[in-house]
Amino acid sequence: GYLVLPAHRGRGHATEMLHQSLVFLREHGHTGPVLVTCDDDNAASAAVIERNGGVLESVVPGVGDVPKRRYWIG
Repeated sequence: GYLVLPAHRGRGHATEMLHQSLVFLREHGHTGPVLVTCDDDNAASAAVIERNGGVLESVVPGVGDVPKRRYWIG
């Protein structure tokens, strides 16, 4: 997971953090697709995942009443 403080949101930091995480995985030998999830009601996180190539697979039950969106990248 990653966190961007409110004063720094909307500047592409989360998009870059996810991108660099994917680069790290590839540099360390991970060649398959990557599963990334976020809360269904978190539009900002969904947008970050989609900007990094995430393709929505499904929405599944999560913790409590908040479903989870499941995305695959790569």
